[in-house]
Amino acid sequence: MTLIRFDIPEPVQAMIKTAIEYDVIDAIGFYALATKFGSDWAGLANELTEIAYADINAGGGTKHREIVNAAEKVWLLT
Repeated sequence: MTLIRFDIPEPVQAMIKTAIEYDVIDAIGFYALATKFGSDWAGLANELTEIAYADINAGGGTKHREIVNAAEKVWLLT
């Protein structure tokens, strides 16, 4: 399946932008996740949440909170 930007729901786009803005993942890392998850938006949200959670002990509490806020909107899609 080939995805184009218009196939990505707005909540997923917002979550991706949040993840990059808060340095949870960079563009290359996101590309790797995209090849793994395809259109499994909930799976992508779970993975980004786990990545942000792993960074909590390194002062990443804000990252995790912001990703969870964005991911909650994605989880509502499923």
